[in-house]
Amino acid sequence: MSAVDLDGWLADPCNGPYWAALQDGRLVTPRCRSCGHRTSYLRWVCPACGARGEADWAETSGVGRVHSVTTQHRAPAGFDLEPPYQVALVELDDGPLVLAPVPPGAVVAIGDTVRVTTRDVPGLGRLISVGPRS
Repeated sequence: MSAVDLDGWLADPCNGPYWAALQDGRLVTPRCRSCGHRTSYLRWVCPACGARGEADWAETSGVGRVHSVTTQHRAPAGFDLEPPYQVALVELDDGPLVLAPVPPGAVVAIGDTVRVTTRDVPGLGRLISVGPRS
């Protein structure tokens, strides 16, 4: 049984498509239908062109550069992450920033080119993860 119940997240009208795609092994981000600008999370107004309610979810390549990285020494409650572990902020080539844990044993540094993929995490289901570009 998962430590986190994804049913509520999947039912969320704003972020449900993100979590559903993730469970299928795909990384999607909101993209404005008017100008193509991508954001990290769904917004009602496009920050680039001002279009309202014009976003859809589009698959991303997952390739990007590490913008920032930190080592966490405590795991959040209810998550089966074994500290210490790294978390990287990745600026995707597609545009948005995503925050993702680095798998155990892997190490990334600022400026590294990486791929954000999905992986099964015990107690959590399928989540995003940062790894070497392949």
